[in-house]
Amino acid sequence: MMFKLRVEEGAPPGIYKEGKADIVVKEGVFYNIYAEQSRSIGIIFFETYSRYKERGDLLYCEPLAATGVRGIRVALEMPSIGRVCLNDLSYDAYRNILENVERNDLKGRVLVSREDANLHLLKHTSNARPDIIDIDPFGSPTPFIAAAVQSIKHGGLLAATATDIAPLCGVHGKSTFRKYHAKPIKASFCKETAIRIVLGAIARVAATFEAGIKPLASHATRHYIRVYVEVVKRPSAADSSIENIGFIKYCPKCEWRSFVRGIATFLEPSCENCGSKTVMGGPLWIGSFSDLKFLELALKVVVDLNASRRDLKLVSTLLEESFESPVYYQLDELAGKYKTSSPPVKKIVKTLRGMGYKASRTHLDPKGIRTNAPYHVLRELVVS
Repeated sequence: MMFKLRVEEGAPPGIYKEGKADIVVKEGVFYNIYAEQSRSIGIIFFETYSRYKERGDLLYCEPLAATGVRGIRVALEMPSIGRVCLNDLSYDAYRNILENVERNDLKGRVLVSREDANLHLLKHTSNARPDIIDIDPFGSPTPFIAAAVQSIKHGGLLAATATDIAPLCGVHGKSTFRKYHAKPIKASFCKETAIRIVLGAIARVAATFEAGIKPLASHATRHYIRVYVEVVKRPSAADSSIENIGFIKYCPKCEWRSFVRGIATFLEPSCENCGSKTVMGGPLWIGSFSDLKFLELALKVVVDLNASRRDLKLVSTLLEESFESPVYYQLDELAGKYKTSSPPVKKIVKTLRGMGYKASRTHLDPKGIRTNAPYHVLRELVVS
């Protein structure tokens, strides 16, 4: 079926094949064809989590399931999944999920309910706690994080999608503050700060329930952000998470940027490089937003699941850039500030590594470079 849709539009009613799932989409039920990679990468990371934690027979819960395609693919494609709980408040969606469960011969293994998403999650606090909770809303995941943290198993995996990219990237900043209690930055690297704002919001909510988070993988692809965090239910873990909350200072004149750790902290308004006035973003997550060991294991899972070259490329790049550093630099932007031509990313990465620094490309921008080298070192390489 050939058609073109805007991101916010659902696919027309019909029968679709995705992964191992064969689904029907009914009138009035949202099915996002552009999120197919999100669902495929999710399966890779869920299976990785099973091996990472050495857990099997996992319980997967999706409280905003729409057609149910994500959970149905999880049930069909993941060896480590025991049961799947799919829920949607919409009656049309509920009926659509039931039909798709039967269509894929999953009756008895996939449980379907029609409840408010938060109520559905909180019911698990007195029942079987999920190993994996997947929050995949239209817009922000924050209204569902508190219930998810309370209901998930200790050490469980919380996956969350944010599709409100424009506010997170500095458009309609008041909306970002309402939903995430953070100020965004409108800059070339805004997708990374968007990831960090989402992680910071999850960490702060989790801390209110004496839980901490450990980001295992995060990415921004097309119209959405996806984060995968382990939820550790210990006060000490909550304290450790809060220590990774801070702000970013950014100089629009010369592209210098730096993290400042802490919530109630003084932010010097001038740039350390050129003395110009800086802008501030946050609070947000300033630690690493991916885990090296998790992504090394994910690369093996990609091979075992015979995933696509597209998914292999994304996981490989995430692994390459999974070290702690300030937000990435966009070489065209940096070169433009000094009125010089932009050097090749590959050349700069190789040079920085030769100097003993960590450096990599980034999945967030083909002209982006991530490095722990000081700003002045990168600047000299770009302008020389």
